[in-house]
Amino acid sequence: MTRRFKWTAAFNISFLTIGIDQISKIWAVNTFKGEPPIIFLNDFFRFQYAENRGAFLGMGSQLPEAVRVGVMIFLVAIMLGALIKYTWFNEKMNKAGLLGGSFIIAGGFSNWIERVLNSGSVVDFMNMGVGSLRTGIFNIADMAIMLGMALFLLAAFQDEKANKENLSDGEKTDI
Repeated sequence: MTRRFKWTAAFNISFLTIGIDQISKIWAVNTFKGEPPIIFLNDFFRFQYAENRGAFLGMGSQLPEAVRVGVMIFLVAIMLGALIKYTWFNEKMNKAGLLGGSFIIAGGFSNWIERVLNSGSVVDFMNMGVGSLRTGIFNIADMAIMLGMALFLLAAFQDEKANKENLSDGEKTDI
């Protein structure tokens, strides 16, 4: 993978994901805040405004304010920096890992921007499910993070398969 491809992919994914997420959050605030949920497809999909003061599914929202802000802003910034170093500056990173890491970074950074600008909260506005089995309320950045995690897992399986093939090839040549 060329350095140019790597930086172009990382920049484009980040720019588009952050832009679409931030625009969608502005739209959600202007359209759904203070309104009842808007239901589609026999309640499979809902637009429903919420402000999430915690992490995934609201985890950590009950922490004391200083601790919550410290974790959600400062610790997340450190984690994003580490992920940038691991993903974008790792010469051995395969394409699925690069794309996955870039989606995670972009989604995480977009939510981090929202927390910095919105007193530690992020705007969520989508919900899916059937009957009482529903997802939490989420946003575009959350979708990018989930896509990134799936691609990261794919990358890990690709690396594991390549390592097993290399071991098998090495064993054959030693015999």
